[in-house]
Amino acid sequence: RLARNPMDGAALAWALDQGKIEEIITPYNQLHNNSNDKFLMQLEFGMAKKYVDDLSDNVRRGLRMKLDKGWLPGRPPIGYLNEPKDRTIVTDPDRFTLVRKMWELLLQGVPPIKIHRVSNDEWALRTVMHKHYGGGSLSLSGIYRIFSNPFYYGLIERKEGVFQGKHEAMITQDEYWKAQAILGHKGKPRPKTRRFAFTGLIHCGECGGSITAEEKVNRFGSHYVYYHCTKKNRTVSCSQKVI
Repeated sequence: RLARNPMDGAALAWALDQGKIEEIITPYNQLHNNSNDKFLMQLEFGMAKKYVDDLSDNVRRGLRMKLDKGWLPGRPPIGYLNEPKDRTIVTDPDRFTLVRKMWELLLQGVPPIKIHRVSNDEWALRTVMHKHYGGGSLSLSGIYRIFSNPFYYGLIERKEGVFQGKHEAMITQDEYWKAQAILGHKGKPRPKTRRFAFTGLIHCGECGGSITAEEKVNRFGSHYVYYHCTKKNRTVSCSQKVI
């Protein structure tokens, strides 16, 4: 608890060196400004960092496994509910039909601002009430987020990639893209569900960045998969090329 990250640990050791801290008392030992105590302290900081990193890796692995199974981690958008027993997503009996009616109005050409008024005033649609938030009416920006979320036609878009969900779709894929055309999103590309074997498993050996992949088709129709570093580490000038 003394240090949340390596920078905090180094600052604590430096404070001991400078005499700003004379003694550190923990439930297990007492640390002073000598080589053995500072070595022990840094060792404990390293073990704590390893524990946190392993915990983070396990969480990411668990989220990825859930996505691979077709379920969205966390709370779903309005119209759906988490099923805590099976850890799946089910339709909300109180809101699913109302949100479906909102999509139908949009597909009929009704402006989102009017749908916003109808859903809040006439239908009294409210968000799901949670412990610390919820139970309020939808904002206009919330209406637009609903109409731009591919989750409603069965697709899960995450930073880990695009996944086919197993939840019950509210609309069809054609209805979704028709709605995007109505909203003026004609140029938005359809998300692809292309999966690559090694993305998420390997990192660049030079800068430590993630490895991403893309598929190219040459003029003869042959498909090739290219892997390359994302080069997002701005502190290192990565020279690695495409494989």
